[in-house]
Amino acid sequence: TNYGPLARVPAAGGDPRVLTELDAHGGERSHRWPALLPDGDTLVFAVGTGGSWDAARIVAQRVSSGERKILIEGGTSPVFLHPGVLVFARAGSLFAVPFDARKLAVVGSPVEVAGDVLVSIAGRAEVALSAAGSLVAVPAGAGIDRQTLAFASRSGDLTPATREPEEYPSAIRLSRDGRHVLAATSAGLELVDLARGTATPLTTFESGSRAINPVLDATGRRILFASEKNGPWNIFSMPVDGGARPERLWASERTQVPLDASKEGLVLFSEGSSDSLFVRPADASAPEVSVGASAFTDDARLSPDGRYVAYAADESGRRPEIYVKAIPGRGAEGRIQVSAGGGRQARWKSDGTALYFQSGDALVEVPVTLGEEPSAGSPRVLFRASFRWFEPSAEGFLLALSEDPAKRPAPVVVVGWESAVKNRLAPAAK
Repeated sequence: TNYGPLARVPAAGGDPRVLTELDAHGGERSHRWPALLPDGDTLVFAVGTGGSWDAARIVAQRVSSGERKILIEGGTSPVFLHPGVLVFARAGSLFAVPFDARKLAVVGSPVEVAGDVLVSIAGRAEVALSAAGSLVAVPAGAGIDRQTLAFASRSGDLTPATREPEEYPSAIRLSRDGRHVLAATSAGLELVDLARGTATPLTTFESGSRAINPVLDATGRRILFASEKNGPWNIFSMPVDGGARPERLWASERTQVPLDASKEGLVLFSEGSSDSLFVRPADASAPEVSVGASAFTDDARLSPDGRYVAYAADESGRRPEIYVKAIPGRGAEGRIQVSAGGGRQARWKSDGTALYFQSGDALVEVPVTLGEEPSAGSPRVLFRASFRWFEPSAEGFLLALSEDPAKRPAPVVVVGWESAVKNRLAPAAK
């Protein structure tokens, strides 16, 4: 799971066996990216404590005895160049340091051996080392999917809404008056004024705590979002103007990410590694209720009347499709399939009579009838465009248009990289 210890599973199959134990008092929240030496007993991995992975630590542990020692303060994604040299990532660069497996200790100080390396939000350096000593690395810029915002008519005619591209890692939200966009960026939450073309950062937490998936509540005056402040991703609330500090809606040991909020104050959210969806009042006056959306894979939205959920799920194992299902006790039992050729990002028409969704590069519309026997009509492609996110607007749609992938830097291959690293480490060893 995203938050938890490491485990091992027999190659022939069977039950997983926990290998490591989180030190809660030490602030440990996640063990990730294990590397095992050929001796089968020396395990090195990253320990996440929340916030930036540059602030994580790298530790070594004996599988047989559980003995553990801290190797590096500030680093992630450890790999072995060979049993005597440990390589890890920090601040977009790779560092190498001699490693003594017998003592579970590094020897000397780390030396920078490569720069401009992509490190994912999960703390993984996108690199690979070959047995021949070559390096393949994905440049940092290759992992940034920047988008520009534009309004689109129902026929796909585009009107730019912003000029400068920005990275939007989670779904954007259009304010009810259509004048502002609420978004999570790599720098945090921000409110974009479409008329002025300005972006106002919203106060979240001190440096190192991330915020994702902002959702406007029914009043439009508060936002809900997920943050990993002092624990797993939980749901927080704050004024949309950023005038007060965020408050946690309720505490959970599981990862919880908000997806939508109803007029009645009901919060729709995903939870942990579960493939289902849940709802709960924002004031926590009642326990969470499972919607039972099996194989849930993507963003979900509540219907305008707050009785149904539209979501993407991969029930076939081939591709996600769009489904509609009632919240237990609020509508007809069962669920209906809306899409026919794959879909993601289900969005309701404001009156609840249709759904929009993305299928490849197409924006699709499907008429929907809710009631005692919910039903869906035939999908119709409205237009095609290269977009990552979209939101229905008063006169069409707001799109987050993706930049041309060809403009991103290609992976870099360095032949003989192992020899170069040994040469860099030689002066440090003297």
